[in-house]
Amino acid sequence: LDEDLARLRRGTDGRLLLLLECHSCFDWLVPVMDRYRAAHPAVELDLRLGASFDPLPALADGVVDLVITSE
Repeated sequence: LDEDLARLRRGTDGRLLLLLECHSCFDWLVPVMDRYRAAHPAVELDLRLGASFDPLPALADGVVDLVITSE
């Protein structure tokens, strides 16, 4: 996991799976993701909406890498 995070930080390769429960976050998150993609084209970004998804167990199990929630 540490090496995976280090590769993501360097932008050399990898996949970052984001789960978004807070739909109001689109206003700022999408432009941030676009800038990240431009700076780190080898890192795959995947954004999923979590309307009917239990995010904390998924985060603990490594199904997703980051959860953005209003809770």
